[in-house]
Amino acid sequence: MEVRRSTRVLARLNVLITSAAGSHNALTAVVNRDGALILCPVAYPVDTPLQVRNMATGQSAESRVVWYGGPESGGLFKLGIELNEDLPEFWGVECAPPPPPAE
Repeated sequence: MEVRRSTRVLARLNVLITSAAGSHNALTAVVNRDGALILCPVAYPVDTPLQVRNMATGQSAESRVVWYGGPESGGLFKLGIELNEDLPEFWGVECAPPPPPAE
């Protein structure tokens, strides 16, 4: 069974993704305290370091691609990113820690 470090929240947020190859506008689909599922116009491979900027708050964070989910409609690609540091307020939405496991 997969254990999440925080709950997932559906949130469509505008983000700017920057890599060595340049910057691209993207959208989140789901966020949590540790990262996000983003819809991006570039199919970055797993382990690519990215800087993600939350356009609503202006905050930036270092991250990396941890999952590639293939193409989505509209020429976008599904990417799972993980933030490199603990920034619980980064997305500007409440992402509570998961409940303790049942005994």
